[in-house]
Amino acid sequence: MEKKGRVGLRFGSLLVLIVLGSSPKLWAESFSPAASLSEEILSESVPMAFSVAPISERDYDIHWVSSAPDSVQLSWVPGSFTWVRASRYLVLPRARLAIQSNADSLVEFRMAGKRQILAPGVGTFPVSLFQANFAGRHEDSAELVVSRNGRTSTHRLAFRYRPRSEAPIRSLLSRIVIDVSCSSQSLEIEDERALPLDHWVYLGCRMIHSQGDSGIEPQSEVFVAWTGAKGPVSLSGIRGAESGESQTAALTALMSHHAQSIEFHDASGAGFKIRARLPSRLRANFLGLGIGPYAYSLRVPGADTVQEGAALVTVYGSYVLSEGARLVFFDAFPLHKRSYNDFGLYFNNESARALDERIQFNLLLGFHLISFSSPLGLQHRLGAPQGFEMIWRDAFGRRKNLSLGGFFYPPIDGKAYTNSWLRVGTGRFFGELNYLSWTEKSGDGGSASSRSVGLSFGAPIWFL
Repeated sequence: MEKKGRVGLRFGSLLVLIVLGSSPKLWAESFSPAASLSEEILSESVPMAFSVAPISERDYDIHWVSSAPDSVQLSWVPGSFTWVRASRYLVLPRARLAIQSNADSLVEFRMAGKRQILAPGVGTFPVSLFQANFAGRHEDSAELVVSRNGRTSTHRLAFRYRPRSEAPIRSLLSRIVIDVSCSSQSLEIEDERALPLDHWVYLGCRMIHSQGDSGIEPQSEVFVAWTGAKGPVSLSGIRGAESGESQTAALTALMSHHAQSIEFHDASGAGFKIRARLPSRLRANFLGLGIGPYAYSLRVPGADTVQEGAALVTVYGSYVLSEGARLVFFDAFPLHKRSYNDFGLYFNNESARALDERIQFNLLLGFHLISFSSPLGLQHRLGAPQGFEMIWRDAFGRRKNLSLGGFFYPPIDGKAYTNSWLRVGTGRFFGELNYLSWTEKSGDGGSASSRSVGLSFGAPIWFL
């Protein structure tokens, strides 16, 4: 059995060296933020998001930029405040505005390219509570066009954040909310003492990979949505975006290992400082090792049955093909005189995200090879159990993920396979509960099978 185990491991190691022998050029997912955030916020297809702060529509004032019409009354629809994911990297607020007009008035409400007409009476309309864009042009206000007695007048209004009390904001750990997309870049807030209580900021991140002379160099593109900003916003002393009547600013900043921190200030002196801990070189491919105690059983016709405790070793690795796509392998074997070897090679592809980008679904497509010893000699059985992986990002804090997954092949013609896991960890260390079961024909008309359940602890041991 020892010879067989060595053969299986050498076979797996050879594939690892072939796969990791070169590194591809990586690229970031194609993305550019919408020129109009308000348009995205008001879209009917925009997904709802988890609450990021204890804010309601009562914390926003309806501010007339120009004169107010005397035939129209405005108010918020109670409980209409919601958070929506305006992009993969930004969560922003919207609410519903109630408009009541006199019987002799016809009102048209305009915002972010949408035009809605209200007949005399009361109507409610969705409004964006973040009115800014990434294109340099600011949507400072919405408009009411009122037609009355043959005359038409246009009135501009904006929505300003004015928290009713300090309690909701003070209950936050921070007035700066960091999106789950920033976890992989280790984005941190270094200084927010100069940020007043009537400001809040949302930060989202996108990792960009660029090929350099020394390898793949990571950069972090940070999307900043700042409510309460006054006048132009400066980035480390360089004048950037303007905030408008609604006092919101939307801007982007690019960070690398050369410049890992950026300071933001508006015209009033309010500001904050962020830092991203980025390596000078991205080591995307890795080789890892896991080991732990298992309850182990092995049944092979013509040989004694094994049913006792044993350590199970897993060698695993990953080779990045593109963002969201990897080639992964594993090689598992018990440290026992009656052992077997289970080697798998799979394509891991991200297929979907749900629950405000926190749940990620990956498909696992490939094959595995089980090798075991029988009275007839060393047996090899090729199979194609397919699998999935569901990852809950930041489940136990930033960069602490929970994953559930497995490879499965139902009992068909004397063959079956299950390899399932529940894993908790970071990119540097993990612990998992693992169940591994297989049944294969033994070559003499019978069936060989194994069952293992236990805990594994592991970490990457080599990066490329």
